Amino acid sequence: MIECKQDRKVKRIDAKVVALSGILTGMSIMWIAIMPVYIDLGMWSFTLFSHIFIFIALLIDPVTAILVTVGTVLGFFFKGASVPVLMRAGSHIIFVLYAAFFLEYVKVDRLFKLIIFVLSTAIVHALFEALAVILAISLGVYATVPNATAIWGVTFGATIAHSIIDTLAALAVFSAIRIPLKMKTKVFLLRKKSL
Repeated sequence: MIECKQDRKVKRIDAKVVALSGILTGMSIMWIAIMPVYIDLGMWSFTLFSHIFIFIALLIDPVTAILVTVGTVLGFFFKGASVPVLMRAGSHIIFVLYAAFFLEYVKVDRLFKLIIFVLSTAIVHALFEALAVILAISLGVYATVPNATAIWGVTFGATIAHSIIDTLAALAVFSAIRIPLKMKTKVFLLRKKSL
């Protein structure tokens, strides 16, 4: 444990969480920068499992999740992604804040609460990515303006699917590493040996 003094209060920071924050941030940057499965649709791109490190971080600590999200944006920047893709990646901060708030205030101890977490996070994620596309259009970033069907169909619909797949993958990975690494989580269902 590392101790930090704040206004006469002592806050303990778990060194394991700090180390995992760095590891997950580095992995997210590298994953996006060198991932061979990258679908580029011109105005949109989809990188296989690009959110997995964010979701693993959410299961550990909200600050870790925010750091990993910033790392993900850096990964897209290093890859040379377009401004709209960077704006979409930047919008992830909002769904991460929502998901962290959800995990802080809702006891995820039943399967239906986990389903609500996964679906609601995917919807918030997709909504703010679509809004990032709309903002990019209004700023004149796109050479050709996509129609409403493309914005809501491709951005919103595909992001929901992508988010759900990455969340489920993150839950599986976290379940496998949680016990050997003695990690704590707010998702009570994951405290058992298996889902």
